[in-house]
Amino acid sequence: MRTRHAAKRRTKVAGKLYVPATFVTDQSGRAARRGYNVVMLKTAWRIALFAALLLGATRAWAVEPGAGRDAVRFRGPAALVVTADGQRVLTANRRSGTISIVDPAAQRVIGEMAVAKKLSSLVPVPDTSLLLATDEADHALILMSRRADDLKVVARAPVAQYPVNVVVDSAGKRCYVASLWSRRLSVVEIESAADRSASPSLKLLKVLPLSFAPRELVLFEPGPRLIIGDGFGGGLAIINTQWNEIEVVHDLPVHNIRGLAINAEGTRLLVAHQILNSLARTTPDDVHWGMLMGNVVRSLDLQKVIDPKSDPFRGSSVDPVGDAWKAGADPGPLALLPDGRTVVALAGVGEIGILRGYDSGLLRIPAGVRPTTLALSPDGNRIYVGDALADTVSVIDPQEGTRLHEISLGPRPELSSADRGERLFYSGELSHGGWMSCHSCHVDGHSNGLLNDNLGDGNFGAPKRVLSLLGVGRTGPWAWNGGVTNLEVQIKKSIETTMRGRPPAENQVRDLAAFLRTLPPPPVVQDSADRTVVARGRKVFESRRCSWCHSGPEYTSEETYDVGLKDELNESQFNPPSLRGVGHRDRLFHDNRAKSLEDVLQRFKHQVDAELPANELTDLIAFLRSL
Repeated sequence: MRTRHAAKRRTKVAGKLYVPATFVTDQSGRAARRGYNVVMLKTAWRIALFAALLLGATRAWAVEPGAGRDAVRFRGPAALVVTADGQRVLTANRRSGTISIVDPAAQRVIGEMAVAKKLSSLVPVPDTSLLLATDEADHALILMSRRADDLKVVARAPVAQYPVNVVVDSAGKRCYVASLWSRRLSVVEIESAADRSASPSLKLLKVLPLSFAPRELVLFEPGPRLIIGDGFGGGLAIINTQWNEIEVVHDLPVHNIRGLAINAEGTRLLVAHQILNSLARTTPDDVHWGMLMGNVVRSLDLQKVIDPKSDPFRGSSVDPVGDAWKAGADPGPLALLPDGRTVVALAGVGEIGILRGYDSGLLRIPAGVRPTTLALSPDGNRIYVGDALADTVSVIDPQEGTRLHEISLGPRPELSSADRGERLFYSGELSHGGWMSCHSCHVDGHSNGLLNDNLGDGNFGAPKRVLSLLGVGRTGPWAWNGGVTNLEVQIKKSIETTMRGRPPAENQVRDLAAFLRTLPPPPVVQDSADRTVVARGRKVFESRRCSWCHSGPEYTSEETYDVGLKDELNESQFNPPSLRGVGHRDRLFHDNRAKSLEDVLQRFKHQVDAELPANELTDLIAFLRSL
């Protein structure tokens, strides 16, 4: 029997970066450090000492072994940082929990440091050698120091669950962490040590609840304001950073906000997003002409955005990214070039776009498979683009409009069927003209929460809410009327009649199904709800016969039921969606008529024979939110 371990032995590679060495230990007590000299561990106390060091190192870095730059693994860059001198590009890798250090001049990775379980963001602290990162899996904020090509974790602090982004103020004293599934904003202070020889620390000051799942963040410091973008729908929240209080919440008729930026003059808020038109149908014409799905960079008057009495859409302007003959699915992160042009990642079509001014068109440059993060060199003469699915960094010349280099972050495993399906899920090339990907409506496998008039139930004329695909492999049949009993059939139908793409090959359908079956249900957020309350709510759920339709471990059913709610075509027979993750849905029923779980049970009295007492209502909702 062989057991693999990782010890925090500091082995010098690639100049100044230190990475963990990998050991293999067998039952005889021998240990080999792969790639280096062999160390004999002959006595029990040495083995025990080694194990103790191992546990300490693993706990300190919270990663799996084999994190070196030559390790065969998926990285998945989620964020890029360019150092102040422009000599290095750092990538925060989501899948490996590592930070890769790239030398763009030499076009190679010179080191890789393991720091977390699942990195989701990375930002520099202004005028310091410090960096901040978020660990989505460990629910933590990480503070690191950088000296040349050596990174060191100096502090960690717990934040609200599932952090996905962080920004830091210009003074480098305070940062703000957006946590997606827990719908929270954590305010954290960066405390300098009184003793200069000691390390700075992190102090959680406040946690603010939000009305939507946050992702994008941008600071407007003269305000002082923090602007937060919805991770799924069209929410936009404004936080007063002086008092750390919510001032304004807008619900914009948009979704999939993946880029926020403020122009150089500080007068406009730029928003990269999509628009799903529930009045359009998934006909070839409506898809071709962009009537169904729009991909845009919108410019909003910043003063209207921060004014609770104003409509930010008034006076806004729109730059489409793509047209009827070559659309630009899934616009993402934004960056502003020194000459005023706007750079936007077109994640669904593997390009970046450069907007050249009003009515001047879009310069499109190839940038890999799924470019999802951008960073500019200090002089603005280079754009660095991270590809989340190809594990590369592209180097773009914005003046010439060309990709100069593509730098691999390291060797990768052979793609599995599910890995290939993931690429297809995020690809706009499956749709007609590149207008949308599966992700466009099912954002990161979840849902934009909007209505779409497609042929899912066999007819046009009754738009239905876009369902979450998280856990979809376990919740058949599919479609609101439960008319499809095979997931592969549903996938093929969606590509052909909703996305209006070419008929997919059998292997594409198989790969997409394999990927979808890997998607777990939405995570359960551990909040302050008492377990006793949840247990009482379960009893209410059962006594009120909710389990008749929402049964089993997935809280759904294979049958259809008349729920007393008719659609526009007079249909009232529906297949009950799974209640897994129901607490993450802002709108409910097939047509979004209910705005909350309370609305479902009180206003519509959904399948409730009699009025629920207040205590039963509270308990039942607590139970539903725990699913």
